[in-house]
Amino acid sequence: MSSEKYELAQDELDSFIEKIGGHIKQIEIGQGEAKKRMIQICSGVLDEAGKSLDDMEGEARTAPLQFRAEMLANVRKYRSSVNSLQSQFNKARVVREVG
Repeated sequence: MSSEKYELAQDELDSFIEKIGGHIKQIEIGQGEAKKRMIQICSGVLDEAGKSLDDMEGEARTAPLQFRAEMLANVRKYRSSVNSLQSQFNKARVVREVG
């Protein structure tokens, strides 16, 4: 169904999503320099997730027609997950800074 590059980006994205979830929890309970460092790490991982999404989308758009719709639907699902994690990250970062 998919190209090797698409599958590699998908595997990376799965890993990034898992890491981001753990980092967000650490940001919520963190304090001081440890929290600041975790915010930097999480921000970097979110950037990498975005790059993987872009790679997946590029591969999906050049895929044969019979596979393209399914691959693009998968990209939309992942993009929604990453956007949700981005929102959680922003809330965790702001809540701790204000509180």
